Amino acid sequence: MANIDKELKAIMDAVYGEEVRGSIHDALKAGNDEINRYGLQESARVAAEQARAQAESARVTAENARAGAETSRETAELLRQQGETARQQATQAAVTAAENAATVANEAADRANAVADEDISDKQVQFAEAAEKSEIESGDTLGTICGKVKKSFAEMDGEIAKVNGDIGDVNDLEITGKNNIVEAVNDLTRKVGGESPYTIFAMNVSDLNNPPYAFILQTSPNPAGMPDIGSNSCLVIQQNPGSVWLGQFAFSYNGSKMAIRGKQNGVWTEWKYITAM
Repeated sequence: MANIDKELKAIMDAVYGEEVRGSIHDALKAGNDEINRYGLQESARVAAEQARAQAESARVTAENARAGAETSRETAELLRQQGETARQQATQAAVTAAENAATVANEAADRANAVADEDISDKQVQFAEAAEKSEIESGDTLGTICGKVKKSFAEMDGEIAKVNGDIGDVNDLEITGKNNIVEAVNDLTRKVGGESPYTIFAMNVSDLNNPPYAFILQTSPNPAGMPDIGSNSCLVIQQNPGSVWLGQFAFSYNGSKMAIRGKQNGVWTEWKYITAM
């Protein structure tokens, strides 16, 4: 607030007309100068607030981009885990079924060897499927053995059908290779623009400016377009691979520094960096 007490006192003490006018002029000028100084300070404060708001907006945009890249990474990891779980379940079911069949066959062979001297080639055996699954034991009759074998095969068929139901029919996959589950998952593709297929993962990528159609890239040392993240190779997550609108999120193997950029209408933007530690 303007302090013109000195000028006001000069007006009160003025005796002559010239002194009065001079005192009034000095008081008005002091008030005007103080108002001008206040206006400059307020303009500087407003400019500083605008700069702060712009910086906050840039921070929010960067955070949104990081969250999108993390979602893509989690989705890719979930697909990999589901494929691995299905493979393990199918393998275990096949191993168990084979072991059970081998056990039954070996025990039946032992029984057959025990009566090898007896000609039973034309002998008919009357038997019924066992009520419960149980092991073949010494002393079982041939009819009991056959009933236990039939029960084992019936339960084995049920286990295989359940596994197939959980996994689904491999022939329903819209892929190019369908010989087994591992091949089907590795060959998971779709058409981009009706032409080029893309995959989930590609290794030894040497040109990030012209990357393969894959969601996740493992680069070879110093590829073209490599961001400055403190290492000569990195892992890159891509959004919309093969499109003129493409996003890339890269991070080094120690995870301390990350980078993100986009491709709009075929033109790459500059890398933007994020420090994680």
